[in-house]
Amino acid sequence: MARNKRFVKYAKHSNVDSQSLYIDEDARLRLVDELKERGSRRILVVCDNSIRRLHPFDELIDVLNSEGFRTFVYCQPGNILMDRDIEGGLKIYGEYNCDTVIAIGGTSEIDCGKLIAACVTNPVKSLSQFVGIDKINNEIPLLCTILTENCASSSTASAEFFDNTAGKWMTVISGCLVPHVVIIDTDFSERVALDNAVSSALSSLCITIEAYTSPVAGDFPEYRASAVIASMILFKNIEKFWNNTTDTFLRKQIAVGGFYAGLSTRKTGIGYAHIIMHTILSRYNVVHGTGLTRILHLVLQEQMADPKICEGLAKLAKAAHFCSMNLANDRAAESLINNLKRLYTKVSGEKEEPLVHAEDIDSLVSEVERESKTYVLSKQIDSKALYRIFEALS
Repeated sequence: MARNKRFVKYAKHSNVDSQSLYIDEDARLRLVDELKERGSRRILVVCDNSIRRLHPFDELIDVLNSEGFRTFVYCQPGNILMDRDIEGGLKIYGEYNCDTVIAIGGTSEIDCGKLIAACVTNPVKSLSQFVGIDKINNEIPLLCTILTENCASSSTASAEFFDNTAGKWMTVISGCLVPHVVIIDTDFSERVALDNAVSSALSSLCITIEAYTSPVAGDFPEYRASAVIASMILFKNIEKFWNNTTDTFLRKQIAVGGFYAGLSTRKTGIGYAHIIMHTILSRYNVVHGTGLTRILHLVLQEQMADPKICEGLAKLAKAAHFCSMNLANDRAAESLINNLKRLYTKVSGEKEEPLVHAEDIDSLVSEVERESKTYVLSKQIDSKALYRIFEALS
């Protein structure tokens, strides 16, 4: 309980400036006026090679250069954000005396931009010094994000990366990491592969469900309301999009759902399913969105025994109109859990292959228990429940 009180204290004093949000085709081109108003001159653009080859990317760089900005591009070499990627981008930022970061992509590229910006004003010997809650003291330079997927990173107060020294995924939580400008532009998003678009949307749905049922969510009703909005948008539209991938309006809807999902997590941290997912990702090659959804389904089944969690799931199910308002809490909670499984079964297109090796379960359980203490969760799941979850995944 003491850990929860410390987290609530951090969350209550974590002030986040409002974000500028642009949503439309060609929204990226509206960035010029925003950058001029904020005094930008020299810009580090973070992306990956697939994004750099796109026509909208070239068009954006041409417009920025023609308007008098100097642009310098850092391309991440892989799909997984590693500590060396952040260090590589930071080196270019410093060499060319940049004052602004524009991150174009999904979670990996946006989190790369966040942590580069954090390092600029908070120099550290190792990125591990940021890991945990509220370890970043100084505001970051101007950070703009252009979404290509349906991730939540553009509005979260967190970032994640793989630490090669420790051999595991790390999470940084700080209000300083919230980007200043967010752009949802379907010229970029419509070029994202279906699997990536759906996976990122499922990840957003999972984190918003965990945010709503967080032990501290009740202290921040305005952010809990964002979880309801995100759940309604994502539950309603992910399957529609799966069946109609050329509908740019659906892409826009799902991207907005991801933005609200990020908002919902700002004051609540991360949940058990997310921690389990990162523990698995540190050892195995797993698709994030479908893997996280499958894990969350198992976690929620275990948490149903907790009356507070059950009540939270029931409230979310009723607020999102999954069931009658008069339905008993346990039945309402079950309706949400069942809808979650039905959705990921429908759109995953995969059989439920084992995600972990049985011989690793003991060490996986120990790792999850250690991480849950770091991220201030009350003990909602005991060791026996974690064993059952990992056994179901093996």
